[in-house]
Amino acid sequence: MTNAKPKSNLAKMWGNVLSKDYEKKESKKNNEYRISLYGKISEKTEEINDIAEEGKDILIATDEIDKAEEFYKINGNDEEVAKEKAKSYVEGQNALYIEAIKKGYDVTDKELDQYIAELKETVSTAENREVAQDIIDSFDSEEDYWKYERELYKKLLPIQKYVKKLENDFIKQNLKNKTDEQVKNEWTEELEKIKAKAVKNQNFQELQHDEKIDSKFIK
Repeated sequence: MTNAKPKSNLAKMWGNVLSKDYEKKESKKNNEYRISLYGKISEKTEEINDIAEEGKDILIATDEIDKAEEFYKINGNDEEVAKEKAKSYVEGQNALYIEAIKKGYDVTDKELDQYIAELKETVSTAENREVAQDIIDSFDSEEDYWKYERELYKKLLPIQKYVKKLENDFIKQNLKNKTDEQVKNEWTEELEKIKAKAVKNQNFQELQHDEKIDSKFIK
C-alpha cells in the first residue's frame, strides 16, 4: 500500500495552482514596477506589495515563490522544506535569466510562437497526454493555458538556450578519458556553481514591510 497520490490527482492539483496564478497575473497588469531591467519580461509589472525580493537587475514576485512552494508541497515535501527549495529554485532561475539575457540569449516572438506550437504537438501525442489534459482543463479555456505557457517561456527559453550552450562547451572541454556518466555528474555540479555565482551577483534581498524598491525598476 502506498500513500502516493495518483498522477491524475497531482496534475489536477498543479493545474489549479497554475490557473490561479494565471488569473492573478491577468488582473495585475499595468502596475508600478517592471519585474526586470532586461529582456522580454521587462514588460511585466508588479505592485510593491506583491514583490518578495529585490535583486540587482530583477525583482522576484511573491506569486512566483508561492507557486514553486506549492509544487514542492504537492510532490511530498513538508512546508518548511518546500519553502526552502522554492526560494532557492526561484532565485536561481531569475539569476540565470539575467545572465542569459546579458549574454545575448533573449527570445523573439517568433521563437516563442514556434516553441509553443511544438509543445502543443508534443502534448497531443504524448503517452501521458491525459495527465497534461488534466492540467489544461484546470483553466477556463485551452487558449488561456497556452497564453499562460507563452508568458512563462519568455523567461524559461532564454535560460534553456544559455544553459544548453554552457553545457555543450563544458562537455567539449571535459569529455576526454571520461564516461558520459562522469561528464554528466560533473556538469550538474558545474551548473550549480554557475547558478550560485549568478545568485550572488544579484544579491537578492527580501523586502521588509514598507521598504522602498530602487527607482530604476519604476516603469
